[in-house]
Amino acid sequence: MEYLKTYARKRDPVTGKRHRVIITIHQPSSRIWELIDNVVILAKGRLIYQGSRTLIESFYASCGHPVPLNFNPADFFIEALSDFPKVEALSERGSDNRSKEEMWSDSFRKWMSRDKSYNDFMKKAASRRAMTMRNLNDAENHVVRVDPEKFSARKKMKKVSISAIELCRRSFTNLFKTPIVLGLRLGIYGGMSLFIGALFFGLQSNKNMHAAIVSRTALLYFVLAFGSSMSVAGIPFAMVERGIVEKEVRNKLFHPMFYHIR
Repeated sequence: MEYLKTYARKRDPVTGKRHRVIITIHQPSSRIWELIDNVVILAKGRLIYQGSRTLIESFYASCGHPVPLNFNPADFFIEALSDFPKVEALSERGSDNRSKEEMWSDSFRKWMSRDKSYNDFMKKAASRRAMTMRNLNDAENHVVRVDPEKFSARKKMKKVSISAIELCRRSFTNLFKTPIVLGLRLGIYGGMSLFIGALFFGLQSNKNMHAAIVSRTALLYFVLAFGSSMSVAGIPFAMVERGIVEKEVRNKLFHPMFYHIR
């Protein structure tokens, strides 16, 4: 949450816009609650509150539900929805056929229309949005126009090269983090290389064409069989990195082909 708050505050160097982070969170702690700027509370499809976190206590207090001392505000705001808000036109609870959610939603609409702090907050928010749009328009007017096709081609080529290099670097990093697996692989590869070399030693000196074809076919079969069998060792690594692969492919950072080649 602290990282998201810092990320939301950071401005884009070109447009000057800040980031908007939207999260759905269940029962936040009081510490997390203090890191949130704006809040939207929904109940059975009804809008209960939308606005600044610092003003929500004023709204609940106007509905007859002030936040108790030493109580997590987020828990209290959800629990208070199980009770009726105190509505001026309602003398007895049984005289109104509306649900509790409808009454809370109506109370919020009435409160935001007459509460001065909330109106000031909305005006400032609208002013900030207008200023951001002006800055964005100014930035767009100073953008240097380039050929979209050339830019897209250069970007694609750079992306492909970076993808291959990054995936190779990641593979070697994972190998060096597990020296036992690295040593085992080097031992297997070295042993199989010596075995194939000894088995087909003197292949060059064979003058018989038929024997040379058979020998080389057998050599090719041994090499392909060994490579196919050792590719099974990559399955555990693929299972571990599956979540990362899916996320990066969805974000179009890499093409799935590069993972299969690796």
